[in-house]
Amino acid sequence: MSLTSIEIYGYRGFSQAGRVRFAIPDGRVGSGLTVIVGPNNAGKTTVIEALNFLRFQGRQFNLKESQKPASTFGSLRITYEGKSTTQVLRADDLSRTTWSDEDRLIPTDGIFTLFPRRDLPSGFRVGSSTRSDHIKNVPDPSSREDTGSSQNITNRLVVILSRRGEAMHLFRRIFPEFPAIWLEPVAKNNNDDFYLKAEGRAGAHDAIGLGRGALGVLYLVDAILDAPENSTIAIDEPEVSLHPQAQRRLYTILRELSATRQIVVATHSPWLVPLDALDSGATIVRAFLGTETARLCQLSFETGLALQQLSRNRLSPLTLGLEARESFFLEDRLLLLEGVEDVAFYPDLLRECSVELPGSWLGWGVGGRDNMKTFAASFRELGFEKVCGILDSDAAAVAEELGAKFPTFKFLTIPAGDIRSKPARPAFPGKAGLLDEHGKVLEHLKEPARQVLQAAEQYLRS
Repeated sequence: MSLTSIEIYGYRGFSQAGRVRFAIPDGRVGSGLTVIVGPNNAGKTTVIEALNFLRFQGRQFNLKESQKPASTFGSLRITYEGKSTTQVLRADDLSRTTWSDEDRLIPTDGIFTLFPRRDLPSGFRVGSSTRSDHIKNVPDPSSREDTGSSQNITNRLVVILSRRGEAMHLFRRIFPEFPAIWLEPVAKNNNDDFYLKAEGRAGAHDAIGLGRGALGVLYLVDAILDAPENSTIAIDEPEVSLHPQAQRRLYTILRELSATRQIVVATHSPWLVPLDALDSGATIVRAFLGTETARLCQLSFETGLALQQLSRNRLSPLTLGLEARESFFLEDRLLLLEGVEDVAFYPDLLRECSVELPGSWLGWGVGGRDNMKTFAASFRELGFEKVCGILDSDAAAVAEELGAKFPTFKFLTIPAGDIRSKPARPAFPGKAGLLDEHGKVLEHLKEPARQVLQAAEQYLRS
């Protein structure tokens, strides 16, 4: 089962309908990956909550007052589109929920939701619970508590540790130094109370010593081990308490899983923006606060493809580097400049002219004036309202063309051909490199190059 879309109306900040089209896994790496970006309090977690409700089809429950905006009180509606089934969750003016079709339910055994509020007690009693029992034990669908709440995850530990090899492989792909873990009785001759023991190079300790990031991965691994192909895993802020390097490794795992599973991620991490998978069907959704409502805007496949091509330009690797990816999370007011030197020297220009621009630069520039159109299209589709591009004077025709195509944005030119004066430079002589113009290693240099790389590898592994 794969969800094709969800529409949220009247829930939390959505006083107008917001819609997400989900990426559908088709066997290609990245094809099932939907990533929701945006600033705080803009509705990202609300989408994950709405997916969480789907696990409770056929069950009535009451929503909290805070979950419905006053402007639409009594009009909550969440529409779930599947490949062959549509399900609608509604709530009346007393916040009691009803489902549109109790006979044709969208399968919920394939929905896994994870929220960042995770913990593990130092001591607990354990059982062996199935995923369906695990889900049923979540008492309040309207709370931001996932299928891995502390009262339930302890019963899942037996299941996780029964697949220790698979679990440790996943743990150590994210944390290469992840300690060995096992259950140990709290006291001798006590087979009822246990604690999770971990032992690594720094010694042994209980679960409290694992740290929040490792605990978060524990919950994630539990869901991954249980999630069959064609299931949906929805994760809110998986990057919480994770080191940036661990976030990069986690993204690789999620990207791989999305070949056969639907992965929906709400995040603040630029490491999780799937620019390298947009041609496979991955999609980016931006949640943000409009004038009167939370809004959801989504990148089209065509624009995403053009954006991905820019990210693959190895002659301009900073164009969509980490700083540029951070722009997807901004509230608004983006400043687009042509290149690296512009971003480096514009602070001097602003200081000399006694002007302060209320906005944020896009990374290290757009990588050339010809790329500004692609960035402008991307930000328009993602719902940005204030985008200003500034070009050199010899790009006046480009600025005029951009202004006509994107009339709500502003495009200007400076009164000079470049941000700074540059002396003439003689032509540079050619250089022989390791790689030819096709990216192939010159045959006579391959073995010496391999020896250099192997020496580096040996040093780093030692």
